[in-house]
This record gives sequence, C-alpha cells and structure tokens, in this order.
Amino acid sequence: MPRLPDLRTLAGLGLVVVAAFSYGTTASLARLAYDGGSDPQTVALARFAVGAAATLAVIAVVGGGFRPTRGLVAAGLGIGAVYAVQSASYLTAVDLIPVGVTVLIFFTFPGMVAILVRFVDGTPVTPVKIVGLLGAFAGVALTIGAAPRDLAPLGMGLALAAAAAVAVFIVYGGRIARRIGALGFAALSYLGAFAAYGAWTAATGTVTLPVTGVGWVGLIGASLLFTVGILSFFAALTMIDTLRATILSNTEPLFAIAAAWLLLGEAMTPIQLAGTAVVLGAVLLPSFAGDAPRPVPARLPAEQPTAAEAREP
Repeated sequence: MPRLPDLRTLAGLGLVVVAAFSYGTTASLARLAYDGGSDPQTVALARFAVGAAATLAVIAVVGGGFRPTRGLVAAGLGIGAVYAVQSASYLTAVDLIPVGVTVLIFFTFPGMVAILVRFVDGTPVTPVKIVGLLGAFAGVALTIGAAPRDLAPLGMGLALAAAAAVAVFIVYGGRIARRIGALGFAALSYLGAFAAYGAWTAATGTVTLPVTGVGWVGLIGASLLFTVGILSFFAALTMIDTLRATILSNTEPLFAIAAAWLLLGEAMTPIQLAGTAVVLGAVLLPSFAGDAPRPVPARLPAEQPTAAEAREP
C-alpha cells in the first residue's frame, strides 16, 4: 500500500511547487516588461542584481554563520556563471524559434538531471521515476501544443544548451547548497551570474529600462519572483532528493500557462488541459507510489580546509 511522505518530504515538495509557480509566473511578468519597453537582456540582468541584493540582505539580517571555504565560494560563483549562460541561451532561443518549441526542448533537462545524479550522487533512477520523467515530458508536449515548422537549428541548439546548463546548475548547485545552505548558495550563484551577465551587458552596451508603469511592475515582479524561486528550489534540495525535485519542477509550464491566461489573456485549449492532467499525474507518481529515496541530509559534511584556509582567522 502506498505510504504518504513524511512532513520533511512534504515541506520539500511544497517548496518545489513554490519555485515552479515563481519561475512559471516570471515569464508573463517578463512579457509585461518587454511590452513596456524593456528587453530580455535587461530583465535577466535585473533579476540577477535583485537576487544578489535580496539574498545578501537576508543573510545580513538573519546571520546563520555563513563562512564557506574559498573553494566553495569559487564553486558557487562558477555555478552562477553557468546559470548566466543558461539564461542567455534560453532568451536567445526564444528570439529564434517559437516559445512553445523552446520550452519543450528546454524541458528535456529532467532527463539530463536523472543521468547526472546517477553518476554524480549515486541516486538510483527507479522505474517509477523513469515513468514520471517520461510522463511529465509527454504532458509538457501536450500542454505546449507545439507544431514546429522551419525551425532555426541555432535556436534549437541554444534551447538544448540551456537545458544542459540548468541540469548542471541543479545537480552541482544542490551539492553546494547542502554544504552552505540555500541562502549562501543563492547569494554566491546570483553574484556569479550577475558578474557574468554584467560583463556581457557592459560589452554590448544594451540596457533598456521600461517606459511604462506596467513595464516596471513586470520588471520588478519578475526579478522578485525569480529570487523566491531559486531560494525555494535549493531549500527543497536540502529536504528531498534532486531527481524527485526535478520531476516535480515539470509543473512550471502549467503555472506559466495559467499566468499567461490571467495576466496576458492567453486562452487554454483542450489539449493544454489534457497535458496539464498528464503532468500532474506524472509528477505526483514518484512522491506517492512508495518510491522512497535515500535520505538527504540538511547539510553535507564540511569540506576539509586547505592548509591556507586553516590559517585564516
């Protein structure tokens, strides 16, 4: 008989849903910013800047003994740069091929995560999780209802590159988050992403701020919700295993479609509703089918400091 998850697991699953809602809603808010005169590069730069400032402010207020080793700082900043590459690839792909096709290709990342966690973390990919992955991807395909024609190869390649980058970000970022906490990891990754994206923006000289009130609401709202999303997701990774969290993150397109309906007036088709039902069933299957993962500690054992780090005050 299937057993219900414990409270810690339920909390982790809930945080993933919060993250999926936040990420999904940012797409429509970003569209409001674009319609108000901004552009994708400015929106991405703003969300990294707001995220870095917000997480550093929270750390300053709540404390928490955030003192990672220099190796972890470098890793956190590096993984943030990977996330900046993901954003650049994804936003450029949206300009080259239809949004629906971009999302469909991008959501191949759960399968990439499944492969990575098998070899990096040793997390078993059980038959139930395989069914969940395949079912969720099928549901996303139905939900998006993409009918591609004359697709630009560069756009498809960039969408696939974005999927690979986010898979690396999730797997290796989760390992760092378990060592220094979700707040510390978010701060480092935001700083790394902001530095990389800021350098690109400085080189291209393109910052386009909104010229309407609604555009500013979209820019600020997208930046704040993006921050909530990353904090929630990596807090969840201290409670549940990476693959289970990634499967549940397939609910993001559902929130994206709902937000587009509410904020932009885009209608949902019967096929999209059917896809929604398939995704929900697929993402809930691993959580309620007795497919218990090995426990995830709140923090991994601390790294052994180098000789130079041991001498630091």
